[in-house]
Order: sequence, then C-alpha cells, then structure tokens
Amino acid sequence: MLTILRTLESKGYVGHDEHGRAHRYRALVNRDAARRSALRALSHKLFKGSTELLLTHLVSDEKLTGAEVRRIRRLLNQRSKESKS
Repeated sequence: MLTILRTLESKGYVGHDEHGRAHRYRALVNRDAARRSALRALSHKLFKGSTELLLTHLVSDEKLTGAEVRRIRRLLNQRSKESKS
C-alpha cells in the first residue's frame, strides 16, 4: 500500500502530513479530475484512445436499466446539440 501511495504522491495525486512516525495521506485532486484522468488512461490503454470504443463496450456489456439508457441518451443528445452550436 505504501508503494502505491508514494507513486500517487510523486505524480501529484496525493500529499501527506507527518504525525510523529505516521503519515496521513490526503487527496490533492478532486474526484472528478481523478475520474477524468483514470478514464483517459483506461481509454488509451485498452481502447486505443477511442472514447467511442470505450462507451460502446460499456453499453453493450453492462445490464443497463431503462432509466440509465434514457439518461445516457439525454446526455448524448445534449452533447450533440452543444457541439453543433
């Protein structure tokens, strides 16, 4: 665990405070930034950088509820309208 925390610290994702001999680690980036970074890395590593392939894989492999499908459609439609503007 310590190796992982040190790696994350060297990359600027976490920091630590010393409390005696102990170290207390804390996040230095917000959750949304961490998610974007992780998804970008996953997309590049497993889907040749293609967001479309990543999304296609998630939608085809997951058991999505009707509500989830509607939300995804709504988000895609909204994004499509924004890109046309």
